[in-house]
This record gives sequence, structure tokens and C-alpha cells, in this order.
Amino acid sequence: MRQIPDNEKLTVLAVDDSAVMLEALRGLLDQDYHLILTKNLADFETAIKSVTPEIILLDLNLPDGNGIDICRSLRAQKTFSETAILIITGTTDSETIEKGYVAGSDDFIRKPFIPYELKAKILMFEKIIRDRSNIHSAYLSQLELNNKLNTFNQIVQENIITRDPESSFKTAEHLSEIINVSYIEVVKKQGLQFITLVKKEYEESGKYRSFEELNKILSISERFTTNSDTMRIKSGDSHIYCLIIPLLLGEKIFGYILFENDTPFRDDDQKMINLFSNFFTILHNRFSVEHAIEKMNSEYKSEVSRVRKIQVSSLPDFSRITGYDISSAFLPAQDISGDFFDGYFISKKVYQIILCDVSGHGIASSYIGNQIRTLFKTLSGNGKTPAEIVKSVNDVIAADLQGLYYFATALVLHINLESGVIRYVNAGHPPMFYYRIREKSCNRLSSTGPLIGLFPDNLYKDSEIIIEEGDSLILYTDGIQEAGSAHKKEDGEMFGEQRIEDQFIEGQGHSSRDIIHTIIGSLYEFTEYADQEDDITIICIRRDRDVGDIVIF
Repeated sequence: MRQIPDNEKLTVLAVDDSAVMLEALRGLLDQDYHLILTKNLADFETAIKSVTPEIILLDLNLPDGNGIDICRSLRAQKTFSETAILIITGTTDSETIEKGYVAGSDDFIRKPFIPYELKAKILMFEKIIRDRSNIHSAYLSQLELNNKLNTFNQIVQENIITRDPESSFKTAEHLSEIINVSYIEVVKKQGLQFITLVKKEYEESGKYRSFEELNKILSISERFTTNSDTMRIKSGDSHIYCLIIPLLLGEKIFGYILFENDTPFRDDDQKMINLFSNFFTILHNRFSVEHAIEKMNSEYKSEVSRVRKIQVSSLPDFSRITGYDISSAFLPAQDISGDFFDGYFISKKVYQIILCDVSGHGIASSYIGNQIRTLFKTLSGNGKTPAEIVKSVNDVIAADLQGLYYFATALVLHINLESGVIRYVNAGHPPMFYYRIREKSCNRLSSTGPLIGLFPDNLYKDSEIIIEEGDSLILYTDGIQEAGSAHKKEDGEMFGEQRIEDQFIEGQGHSSRDIIHTIIGSLYEFTEYADQEDDITIICIRRDRDVGDIVIF
């Protein structure tokens, strides 16, 4: 995905055989967008070879082409999979409109158009495109940090149960894997003396200063008693940057960690170093002071929670699932969502899919969702069934969220990719719809257990179905069924499960992606593009030989 700077105009490519329409578009959009106007399919195809627009406006009927066919052709190309495509038409025929959505159109613009309505739709898609670009940029910026966090977690896991305090100091050598550092030294305080336990120079330049040298110059043991500090020190003809961190046992210093580098320490590196020093503190408090364990663990959890807040969860890659066509749509009500879904192999033959909806939406729900997601990854596998996994997650979450009045619903599926057997648990979640192509029947697979997080020791029950070639499932969060009509205040009508089922059945014979587009298109028509009140996530699973993809709105 191309990153779009905030000050860069989006490119809008329009094709329409009406000169009047093109001039109207020029008057409305030329000032705010990089606008390219074409009058026929041939000109459009020439233009699109030299530019990749963020927004495309297609006339439904052209002398040498059809807007729906053009849309379908564009969607078949990876380059335009995330491009906003709007079809311009004067028709009100619902069948034509439906074909447009199935072909991949994101919206329609009616002729003759109302200027402010057209501009509003363009602005809406611009916001979606920029928000998506910003989210992706944030995701990329976190990849490096996430890799560091994984390594840090491995270091913690390998040493958290150690009974040898001396060996725990050796873990400092591994910090070069996750931070930019040229010299590390760990010293332990013994009486009035400092004993070097670890000394590692990663660049043999000879310009780095030992703890003993710096202590003579800076009186470290007197100056650094509680807080860490960074300083720039002259060494020969150059300068080095030193970060000195005291290691505390209660309120007493039991050692120091010294980091040195040619360049200033980055914020990310300092965060990792602080996490590591906190881990050291917790570990050695456990060795020395039994009554301080609870307090130290609380500090450690606090640091871990900060780590989780800066992690950006990646969407699962369903394209690896050979023989299954799996697609998804994710529409957060705010920039941060309480919905999440995940997918990964728990054995060579079994793929686990999780769809979870945390109550509320926004930062708090997203944080709890990340915690639940991590628990699912941690507690899955080892031959556990969905019911056993959900019970383990619930017991932890119910204790952690006691008194906070948050809860979650979830669907957990174990798909045996060879046999097609799906073992699943529905923990208070809206029902799945299961379409069997052979019988041409659609069944609702309702809840098999209570909500997650309200009460400990809940019991959950596994259920089982067999999905054959051509069969399909639709999973969704309650944000779609509870979406209100444009006249909700007057009639109180919601989109409802029945509409989801009807659109799901209507989409049979099409790809999972097209089925989702059909449902989302119907939802938009129902709400008349009103603001979402809740997060919406949909997953469609079909058994065939196609490969699914992920759609992010």
C-alpha cells in the first residue's frame, strides 16, 4: 500500500462521455484533487497505464464500454484492489445497482447528481483512504518494534523461572539483538565494591569506557541512586553516549547496567532497555525478597500493558488456506476497534479462526481485545478443543476484568482442512449461518456457551459440522445486525439477522469476497451511509479451490 502524505492531493480518474458532466466534475474536484478526465474507454485505459488513482469515477454506459465491466476488470487486478470505485449512472434499476456492487463498486453516484452529495461521497472515500494509509503506516512503523518485543519475550520466558541469580545477568548479552548498542556491561554491588558479571563490546574500537573508569570520573554509585540517565562523554578524539541504569532491590541498589553507543539512544531502544531493567528488578526481587514479589509483578504487568498498547495487530493471511476461499471485511466505528479476528495453524491439518467482539468500542475495548487475542494464541494448541481454549481464556479474563464491566463474545473454529470437519464454540456471539450447497439449505448455528469475561468457571460445549465443497459459512459481529435504518428514530428498525441470512443465500455461487460485498452493499443501502454506531466485522468461509483475501474498509 502506498503511503500518502497529508499534504498530497489524491488522484481522481474519471471517465464519462458527457462533456457537461466532465466540466461539472472539473468545477467540483479540480482544486482539491489531482483530477484526470477522460471521455471514453480508450482514453481511460491509456490514462490508467501511467497513473494509479486513489479514486475512480466510472460512467455506467460508454460508447465503447460498460462501467460495470470496467469495474470488474479493475477489481481483478491487485493494483486496484483497494482503489475506491464509484459508478456514475442515471438508472434506478435495482438489478443494475446490485450487479455494480457485485462487480466491486464501492458506491454509486446518481445522474443528475447533486453537487454537495457528490462532494460528500468523494470526501468520505478520501477519509477512508487516508485513514487506511495512516493505519498501515503505523503498522509498518511497529513491525521492527514488534520483532524486538518477540525477542524480549523469549528472553523473559527463558529466564523467568531461573533459580540462579548470577546466570540471569548473562541475558544482558542478548540485548544487542533488540537494541542498537555497541557496549554492554553489567556490574553487581558487593559491599563497597562492584564486580563485573557481563562485559560485551560489539565493536572492537577500544574507545568505550568501562564501568570502573566511569565510576571514578562520575561517582556513579553516589549520583545514580534511583533513576537512569543518559550522557555524552568524550573518549579520545570522539564522543560516546552512555546510558546508566541502577538495578534496585527494594530501595537498595544491587547493581548497574551500562550501555554505550556512538549515537544517541533512540526512544524505542530506551523503552526496551527500561523494560529489560524492570525485568531484572522483578527477577532479583523474587530472589531476595519474597514479600516484594506481588508488588514487583504488578510493576512488570504495568510495563507489559504499555507494550501491548503500542503493538499493532496484523490481520491473518487467509491466502495460505489451500482449498478454501476465505475473505473478510473490517469496518471499525472509530479509528480503534473492539472487534478483532485472527487465524493461524494449531497443527499441520487444523486451522483456527477466532472472531471476537469486546463490549463497547475505542481504546479500552481495543486494549482488552488485544489482551484476549494474546491469550487465545498463548492458550491454544497442545490438542485443546475450542471449548477448552475458550474456558481457559474466560477464567483469566473474568479475573482480570472483575469490576470493570467489560465482556466479550467470540466464535472459535477449528477447521480440519483435509476432512472439512469444523469443531466450534459460540460464546454468546451472534449465530453463524451455514449454507449446504447440496441441500440448498441455510442453518443458523446459535450460541453454545455464555459470554467471556463475566463469570469464572463457565462451561462451554464443542459443536461440530462438516463443510463440503461448495458449502459456506458467514461469521459476523453484532454491529451489522444492530445497525439502524436511516429512519431508526421513527421506526426503530435494525438491519437484523434475517437480512444477513437473505443476502448470504443470495450470494451463493459467488466468491466469498462478493458475498461480503453483497451484504455490505445491502447494509449501506439500509442505513443510507449513516455513521456507524458499532464496529462491524464479517468473515465468509467457502470450501473450494480458490484462495480468499482480506478486504479492509
